[in-house]
Amino acid sequence: MRQGSDQANNLIEAVQLVSEARIFSYDLLRQTFLQEPDQSYLVTLKDEDILRGFPFAEENHLIQEGISLVTHFLDQNASSLDELLDRLRWDYTRLFIGPEKLPAPPWESVYLSRDGLLFQKQTMEVRRLYRQFGYVPINYPHEADDHLGLELDFLFKLASRTKEEIDQKKFDPALDLLKEQSSFLEEHLLKWIPSFVEDVHEAAETSFYQGLAKILHGYLEQDRIVIDELAETIRQVSVVC
Repeated sequence: MRQGSDQANNLIEAVQLVSEARIFSYDLLRQTFLQEPDQSYLVTLKDEDILRGFPFAEENHLIQEGISLVTHFLDQNASSLDELLDRLRWDYTRLFIGPEKLPAPPWESVYLSRDGLLFQKQTMEVRRLYRQFGYVPINYPHEADDHLGLELDFLFKLASRTKEEIDQKKFDPALDLLKEQSSFLEEHLLKWIPSFVEDVHEAAETSFYQGLAKILHGYLEQDRIVIDELAETIRQVSVVC
């Protein structure tokens, strides 16, 4: 009995660590694309050097390439935080806000709808999913629900909820949540993010956003694999328990 208990505890600890890594990753990515950078965000990236330890980088070359681009940019622009912030805010604004025609519009429907417009079928599909899980986006209903930052925020919330279920050893609800996250990645983000990342790469004036777009692409691809592995481990835990 003791051996089975130790095995279960080890598996649960491994699942919790992976879950924490997923929460961290989605938290950073949602902050990156939901709003222009502020001083706190930039200081965290520069001083804590968190990108070099970004989860699952060893398993995905896009994450590695993105980290190199961002860290090199920050290392080369370390003199004035205020000047760096101004430069990054300008790049964020021209890429994702406007007022000119956006070179990298951060909405799913722009990439997947026939006419490239906002508030299309894709927006409504995402909105229904949000409601299903009690998620109310920031600025609802004035901001289209399929904004990249909101979709990442949604996955952050689901990843956080999944860990809560795991911590309470509620494995079936955790598996259901993982299934929904996998489906959301396949049916939404992974369908349009490759095109979005290409646009950012071509239009960004800083390698900062080129790199973060690569990290985003690589992480979403890798998380689809991680979710499957996480679900399999949870099934093992439920059997041992």
